[in-house]
Formats: sequence, structure tokens, C-alpha cells
Amino acid sequence: MRPQLFLALECDRPLAPSARFLLSNVDAVTIGRGDDRFVARTLEGGARRLVVRVPDRRMSASHAQISKVMGRWVIEDAGSKNGTFVNGAPRQRVVLTDGDLLELGHTLFLYRDAVPTGADDTDLDAARLAPLAPGLPRCRDRSAATSPTWRPWRARRCRWCCAARPAPARR
Repeated sequence: MRPQLFLALECDRPLAPSARFLLSNVDAVTIGRGDDRFVARTLEGGARRLVVRVPDRRMSASHAQISKVMGRWVIEDAGSKNGTFVNGAPRQRVVLTDGDLLELGHTLFLYRDAVPTGADDTDLDAARLAPLAPGLPRCRDRSAATSPTWRPWRARRCRWCCAARPAPARR
């Protein structure tokens, strides 16, 4: 069970993949704007730091810092122009609790206090995952496969972007 920070959604780039960052081996997290998504783990003055940069125009270059204080994770706004929101409320400094939703600019992060993980788990950027296996639905509208009206046994292709064909008859 380890604390984790999820980059859940970049609102200006809704199809950008999400990411998971393990917090168990860091003392602080610095979040800010960058030209591209960038993640690095550094060692500065004996402090282990995770640096997360997101291409979000509404995020300041140094927007917020999350640090471990007396065993608890605390987020503090770094003087950003648009502020830091925790669960929809503007905050300068607040102790994080499990499930807190962080809004920095137009980017949403989710803090989880204790998520079960394997011993060898590391940070995970969904952009580095393998593509879908052949035969799985691929759609320009990624919500097609999760739509309540999508039924894989009725059509071989989704109705949103492909020509629907009836599935072969069963014998």
C-alpha cells in the first residue's frame, strides 16, 4: 500500500493518456507548466523530488508543490496565477486525504493515500503502454466501447466511425 498521484485529465487535451506516479520514494513533488509532458526524479540537497511538467497554458511554470510533512502529504500553491483547487475549493495549503481531486490550471490530478501495488511497480505513463490488441474495438471516439448502447455481439465495428456490419449468425 503506497501513496500515489494520478495525472487524470488534461482538459485541453482530453485524449492525452493518464499517468501514475508513486510517492513512496520521494520527499516532494513539483508541478508546473512545460512545453511537453515531462517527468523526472531528481535529488536536490538530499531531498528526493519528483518534477511533473504539463503543457497547460493555464498552469504556472511553478504552480504547486506537494511535500511530505510529518508523514502526511501537503499541497501548497506556489504563488500561481490561477490558483490551486482541492475538491473544487481554492486552497493555499492543505493536507491531502485519500481521493482528493486537485485542479491545477486545466489539469486534474487525483491523490490516493494507500493503493495496493506490487513490490516492483514503478511510475506508469499510459502513453508508453502497448496499443490495443488486434480485434479489439478501435474507434475515433474512444467513448464508443464504454457507451451503454455499444454491443460487441451486434456489430463488428462501432456505429460512430465505421460502417456497421451485422455480426455473423451463430449456428
